[in-house]
Formats: sequence, structure tokens, C-alpha cells
Amino acid sequence: MLNSLNKQKIANLISSGNYKNLATEFKLINDNYNNKDKFSPKEVKRFLKHIDFNEPDKEEKLFEYEIL
Repeated sequence: MLNSLNKQKIANLISSGNYKNLATEFKLINDNYNNKDKFSPKEVKRFLKHIDFNEPDKEEKLFEYEIL
């Protein structure tokens, strides 16, 4: 079972710690984004798909599991 992910961890791995870019992208896929600090794995996967993220090694670190 995967745990929720905090915004800091996502920003550090995906956008080099830039919260503003992260927030902007989350707002594009979720109008109800209100400066949340934690995100479910489902929300993060949807976000990664939205930004066409294709770096499996970073995704493994983010979710703390090995992609087969």
C-alpha cells in the first residue's frame, strides 16, 4: 500500500524544488487545488501523466518502489 506524498518530496524530485511550477500544473488538472500539502498516489500518478513525466528512476524514488 502506498502512502500519501508530501508536496516537498514531489517538488524536489519533479521540479527541482520549485513549488510554484508544481502548483500551476496541479491547478491545470484540478480546479479544487487549494495549496494542499499531501497528495494521494492516484493524484500524483495523474499529475505525472499530465506533465508527460518519463523518468522511471525518479518515479521509483517518489513512490519508494521498484518499477518492473
